[in-house]
Amino acid sequence: VTFSEQDRYCQRTMAFFRFIMSLLVASGVVADQIDPAFYARMFMNNKPMFDAISMEVISHLVEGARGSILDLASGPGEPSVTLGTMGNAPWTKNRIGRIVSTDFQEEMTKKAKARAEKAGVSSDVEKDLHLEYVAPVSGDDLSQFSDDSFDAVTMSFGLMFVPNKQKCLEEIYRVLKPGGYAYLSVWKILTFHKFAHEVLAEINDGSIMPEFPINPSALNETGIVEKFAEDAGLEVTRDQLLSYGFKMGSAEETADGLAILTGSSLKKLEEEGKTDAKKQFYDIVKREVYNRLWQTEQGEVTVPDNKPQLLTLKKPEGGKHEEL
Repeated sequence: VTFSEQDRYCQRTMAFFRFIMSLLVASGVVADQIDPAFYARMFMNNKPMFDAISMEVISHLVEGARGSILDLASGPGEPSVTLGTMGNAPWTKNRIGRIVSTDFQEEMTKKAKARAEKAGVSSDVEKDLHLEYVAPVSGDDLSQFSDDSFDAVTMSFGLMFVPNKQKCLEEIYRVLKPGGYAYLSVWKILTFHKFAHEVLAEINDGSIMPEFPINPSALNETGIVEKFAEDAGLEVTRDQLLSYGFKMGSAEETADGLAILTGSSLKKLEEEGKTDAKKQFYDIVKREVYNRLWQTEQGEVTVPDNKPQLLTLKKPEGGKHEEL
């Protein structure tokens, strides 16, 4: 993907982050710290995961099957749009037919539809391959979908925000056809998140501060998602650990992005008497991206070694789903 293509991708996805912004504000983050461009850049940084999920899905669908896929917590349509784009390509040989893109916010499904249309993925149900859009949908309540109705279920970086995670896996099991697969991604190592804590600790005289209100690493404990899956009746068939950098822009933009995540913590430090906490934060970030060799000669910063887990789960072959 060229830089110009990345820019266009970011521009098309900026609106997705209004919902996340509202969560952050509700959690105590200062509103004027929030920049939609940062979220769009972060979204684009996760394209390797969207591609990986899509390739996994396609690998398990039979040629000509025109399988049905449910995408949970799709935001502005990922991996739905990537799946649709790949599904339209001749090399996938009609493996994909119907993709249902869902989100908790109806606005997000509208953005997904707009992105899909730009990518040439139809919403016309008469087409052999089409995208449908359903909202609001919470991962722990899929009651609008029938038992044994999907060949595949995807959920990229959404499980950590579902209130009842065990119920979410049980619902995924229920709507999957026997022999169908689910594909879930969660963060195991998030250098970006860890770096934010390290900067705050330096300001806070070496003491680690409480976890942020929005915690993308909430499911990084070893085996936690696997346990949810197995308790729901799903078999873990593949466990992948990806690794990629986050392109953050300049050092100033990197600090801007981290300040969004750490907004409530910085506010707390200021209230406790460290009135220059925000200035210290920016100074430390700029110093450290240089010292850690994350910054190029041109001033562009990449935070390395962010490692998400991609789990492939299978509903065993057998009869109709029974209540667990």
